[in-house]
Amino acid sequence: MDLKELKKREDEIIERAKQIGVEDEYLFRTTLDRYQTQIRFCEDLKKAYEDNGTMVEKEYIKGRLNLVVNPVINAYNQTVAGANKTADTMIKILKSVDPETKKAKNDPVLGILKG
Repeated sequence: MDLKELKKREDEIIERAKQIGVEDEYLFRTTLDRYQTQIRFCEDLKKAYEDNGTMVEKEYIKGRLNLVVNPVINAYNQTVAGANKTADTMIKILKSVDPETKKAKNDPVLGILKG
């Protein structure tokens, strides 16, 4: 996904947050910020993988080279998993507020965090 498309999607998320009145809330803003950062990390890691491939050379003692699995693959997978969890949190935040009353639905923890 290119940066223009990512920005469009972020704008849609923020618009949804505005509709229900959570766009300026701490929990939503910090979650969105973390998600944006994780997505940027994913894009960078993906590029590093595309530039270097699945296997890379690793230099061992005395300059000996061995072929190993690119460590960026593991970092990418971990970052994607983290981004997915962050997205789930953001969805829960957005679904936790009743758009009519702009108050937290029956979730005491999100109700407390919302104020």
